[in-house]
Amino acid sequence: MSWKNTIANWLERSGAGALLGALPKRNVLMVFNYHRIGNPRSTLYDPDVFSATAAGLEAQVAFLKKRLPLIGLAEALEIAGGKRKLTGAAGLITFDDGYRDNFDLAFPILRSHGAPAVFFLVSSYVGSSYVPWWDEIAYLAKHSKKDTVRLQYPHELIFENVRADPGVLAGKVTALYKQPDVDGERLLESLAEACQTERPGQSAERLFLDWDEARAMLRGGMDIASHTHTHRILSKLTPEEQYSEAFESKRILDSQLCIRVAAMAYPVGLRSSFSAETGQALERAGYRAAFSFYGGLNSDQIMSAFDIRRCAVDPRSAELFRLRTALTSLTGKSCFYPR
Repeated sequence: MSWKNTIANWLERSGAGALLGALPKRNVLMVFNYHRIGNPRSTLYDPDVFSATAAGLEAQVAFLKKRLPLIGLAEALEIAGGKRKLTGAAGLITFDDGYRDNFDLAFPILRSHGAPAVFFLVSSYVGSSYVPWWDEIAYLAKHSKKDTVRLQYPHELIFENVRADPGVLAGKVTALYKQPDVDGERLLESLAEACQTERPGQSAERLFLDWDEARAMLRGGMDIASHTHTHRILSKLTPEEQYSEAFESKRILDSQLCIRVAAMAYPVGLRSSFSAETGQALERAGYRAAFSFYGGLNSDQIMSAFDIRRCAVDPRSAELFRLRTALTSLTGKSCFYPR
């Protein structure tokens, strides 16, 4: 157990955590970001995409409902657009990618607590068994036929004991994929060759929620927004390609769900994943706001409509989640960090 978890556990047992949560809060918007919900040990793919177990999410949502006003996307966009002022701390729950477990596990939990959330869908993934690039990387690492893997692109890298600990290889290759100057498709081909493993293609089961499930979530009080059409990292594209990703996703979501999509979550969401040109392309496509994912929180003084900051939810410690939430709302400084 890390020293942070030890301190969080002590504060929880002593009652100091509850005292912190009762103190006056700063004017901040905390946006909590999740991806998958469930058991990371049961997946063939990337375990690091799991933000919480179902029980963990249940506990977190119950805690947030007690400590913060949880708002929906429309209110968040009013705050981001300067049409509404923050009065104390507020929270917004978001989910990226639109995995099927978002409907099966997260949606019933949120609905039971009356908690709104925003689900950012990749329009080409909806209802599919497609294996996205981060899951493909994890799959290849887990199924490597080589214990020593020699990756040749973007430069030579050697990984040993891969079959005992595939996570090191997967983590390094995932970080490489996100770099602006790396050709993602070439990297995947290089990894498959180095692992002597066939690329997965399609999953044996549907990975992503379908249109009927998305409509049910809308009826249940959730919001749906865009995560692009194909989840390509926008900074790697030309301005016209960025516009196409944004426009096509919005067109499909609007048509299928009978809504008017106003917001996007940038794929990957790092500072290097989008630019001022990206914001311009989104505005031209009809968006009012976009969400990043490099950490931080939002205030009346520090908030950009096309860079709404989000906190990564760490699945490892419930006590640490509660402590970070209390300290962030109290101090006005983010105590959450990028994963």
